[in-house]
Amino acid sequence: CGNPVEHPTLLRKGELFDGKYEVLDFLGAGGMGELYTVKHIHLLDTRCIKIMRPNLAQSDADNKRFIAEARIATRIQHPNVAVLYDFCQLPGGNFYMVWEYIPGKDVSRVLQSCGRMPLAMAVRMMAEALEGMDNIYKNGVVHRDISPENLMMFVNPFGELKIKIIDLGIAKSFSTGEHLTQTGMFMGKLKYCSPE
Repeated sequence: CGNPVEHPTLLRKGELFDGKYEVLDFLGAGGMGELYTVKHIHLLDTRCIKIMRPNLAQSDADNKRFIAEARIATRIQHPNVAVLYDFCQLPGGNFYMVWEYIPGKDVSRVLQSCGRMPLAMAVRMMAEALEGMDNIYKNGVVHRDISPENLMMFVNPFGELKIKIIDLGIAKSFSTGEHLTQTGMFMGKLKYCSPE
């Protein structure tokens, strides 16, 4: 899930979404949609919903990109990568994804509030992130947006500090042969992209 960015427009706190998710809080918004924490009313489990903006549902390319993110995420099963639980289409045509809720902060926010990490902690966190990246790559996928904002730090139920990679929104799969970007199109964050 993400950082607070702007005010929500799609869902309201306390609303029952799609008959099974109680909206708990707005997390943020990105180019494709909005992020919310929700509680599954039957399983009593906190999750994160990424809901596509309705205006994007009219775009074939945006629909394909959103679906591609979900398909890629179902192939990735690793403790250092966020888990996708579900993918659905609403009556209006827009899609939503149900992700694992990670109760922590992204590395960018941790660095802003706490400053530089101790070296041992930084090495351990980056080793975990690299293990997740290795698994993503072994599944024929390039993430294309690894940055501090897409690395979530959290404490697991055993009291251990862990890291998970999030946001496969612009990931590219080599196995599908589908091309959703064109030559010259920039994806990701300039500060964190490779020079080529």
